[in-house]
Amino acid sequence: MGAKKFTEYDMRDNFEFQVYVTDELSSFKKDDGTKILYVDQAKQFPGVIKKEGDRIILELSTVLMKHESKNKAILSDNDEVYSEKDFSTLYATTWDGKMQFIIANYFFISKHSSNSFNSVSYDGITKYHVTNLSIASQFMLQDKVYQASFYLDYIHEWFSLYGPMMTREELNQKLIIFENMVYCDVSFSLKINGFTEKSRNTNEVLFSAHSSIIVKFQSPQTKDFVFDLAVQLRNFFQFLLNKKVGLYKILLNNNNSWNGKDWRPEDYRENWFVSQSFLPDEIKKKSLIFDINYSTIKNDFEDILKTFFQKEKLQNFISLYLAISQYQIPVIPAFLTLSSGVESYLNGSTFSNDKPVQNFSKKLNMIFNGSWENNKETLRCIETIKNNRDFYVHGVKKEKMLSEIELVPTLFEFQDAIRNYLKKELINIR
Repeated sequence: MGAKKFTEYDMRDNFEFQVYVTDELSSFKKDDGTKILYVDQAKQFPGVIKKEGDRIILELSTVLMKHESKNKAILSDNDEVYSEKDFSTLYATTWDGKMQFIIANYFFISKHSSNSFNSVSYDGITKYHVTNLSIASQFMLQDKVYQASFYLDYIHEWFSLYGPMMTREELNQKLIIFENMVYCDVSFSLKINGFTEKSRNTNEVLFSAHSSIIVKFQSPQTKDFVFDLAVQLRNFFQFLLNKKVGLYKILLNNNNSWNGKDWRPEDYRENWFVSQSFLPDEIKKKSLIFDINYSTIKNDFEDILKTFFQKEKLQNFISLYLAISQYQIPVIPAFLTLSSGVESYLNGSTFSNDKPVQNFSKKLNMIFNGSWENNKETLRCIETIKNNRDFYVHGVKKEKMLSEIELVPTLFEFQDAIRNYLKKELINIR
């Protein structure tokens, strides 16, 4: 089996590459006028890029010094580079030149000297934690993003539109495309794309079907915006499916190398590795029972997604709700996080007479009962939530405070009530 292409790695993979690293790319023009950027051997220093788990480590055979410090006669620790803010973006290439790395964000971990007679270390060896890295086939990349492909767990199974032996024509008949989507005043189209991956072993060739979400922007966007959109999509599907959906790959831009006549060095794709707060371990798809099936909401799905993108308070409330399951927060912080979500989401609400709703119990009534009024069936749970919130936030009602163990059943009821309320807010089903 051949080596992986740069687009085939994802954020769950482990890898290690011996690289040449520089902070300054060199360039030359080919006879046809094409400009090439590359790592000049005269300006490079050896290094290793290693990904293990959710950490990417850059190990360099030198100690990086700030640009303004290079001409100093005496250097101190204050002259050393601790992050990209002290220096610049770093660029790296594999020894065979097939893969390029753009290291945008990094911070210092450690350094040590090397006393080996055969050492290729200059001044010492330094390690940096990399939090923003792109892998590409060349360095002539776009400053902004006009297309992004997001790979999310369970999306293929949930939409269930593509099989591994389908032809392109058959897939095109089943494609799901949503035009005129808007998030934070940015317009884009969104396509659920099916594709086949082929793998080989000694005796057979295996085909597997997958799906991704391709977003095309009407105007190029920053990477920060693209990542924000990716996280919102991850949260949206995690809430709908009620599964731990991970965002495990982001591919930026497109491959324009072939113009119909010849090949050009215009593969603008980037496989973007960016640190994120939530990426579950690789899923084992034994249970594909979803809380809400696509077939159930198929006719309304586009409107549901547009509603989600338009309502920032709803996005924030869903994000707080998901944080409880994503990070396995202890009972008390989880309880307070959900309470804060209720307060924030219903802040500014009014009664029918336009009087502001300020009482926390009334807001809990809306979450549990769908109205501002009390309900005997939920009164006990609401009083427990309010009394314990008051103790942990305001330091009052200590006599009504429950222990962490005692509060667990109430927390589960609270979570269920919030999920049902949010489902109604988003898709009007319970």
